[in-house]
Amino acid sequence: MRCLSKRRPASLSLAWGARGAWVALALACAACGGSDDSSSSAPTLSGNYELRLTRSPSCNPVGGTTTYSFPMVMTAAGTTPYPGMQVTLDNATPGLLELELKYTNFVLEGGFGAADNIASDEGPLVFVRAIGTGSVTKDSSGRGEVLSGSLRGLVQVGGDQGDPCNARDHSFTLRPR
Repeated sequence: MRCLSKRRPASLSLAWGARGAWVALALACAACGGSDDSSSSAPTLSGNYELRLTRSPSCNPVGGTTTYSFPMVMTAAGTTPYPGMQVTLDNATPGLLELELKYTNFVLEGGFGAADNIASDEGPLVFVRAIGTGSVTKDSSGRGEVLSGSLRGLVQVGGDQGDPCNARDHSFTLRPR
């Protein structure tokens, strides 16, 4: 019974031997580090940032502008089920202005929320409840930034009696400071 023979034909043994050598070589190369530098090319997302919210063109300007900025601090916020980032208003009560963002494939996506009206650097009070998405790029120092993000939801400016604007085409930037 030839099919039960433990002896392989010589040509088959050489073929498997050559494959084994290639597999061993590949494993040895992988063990020494290889050329995968994906972790070194990923931007660093942490530290001080400036959040700039720009209201939709359909919104009324308040205080002579439609763009309002805030000093923020970004930190890592867990790894499962997805890596995330928490961005909070610098030197403020936690939760006063907060972004809870999922970070996958160089994209930040998640909720922007304020517990109250927040004074912007430009002066007017701002309240936000929205969902944002933005691609992360690397600045010259290696830190991550969002140069052009989309924001969908409510951005109210001018306090409780201010101008609410619920739109799908607000925008934001998140840049190191």
